[in-house]
Amino acid sequence: MSTPAEIAVLGMGAMGRTVLSALRTRLPEAGFSFYERPGRVGPLSQELGLPGYDDVGELLGTQRRPDLVVECAGHRAVAE
Repeated sequence: MSTPAEIAVLGMGAMGRTVLSALRTRLPEAGFSFYERPGRVGPLSQELGLPGYDDVGELLGTQRRPDLVVECAGHRAVAE
């Protein structure tokens, strides 16, 4: 039996939320996490019931290291 995929979504604006919702529906066995700018992670993590990070390096270095990263961040967030 294979291990379920770990998927991380970068950016939880309108596009990120839509993509996350679609992925959760189509891949219910997968594990999910997300990246968002500082100050927004805590409330979003509670709302979504998912681990959230405000540091991409920390997200990629977790024990649940993602197999797939889906970039949904806006231009400003990507530049940061």
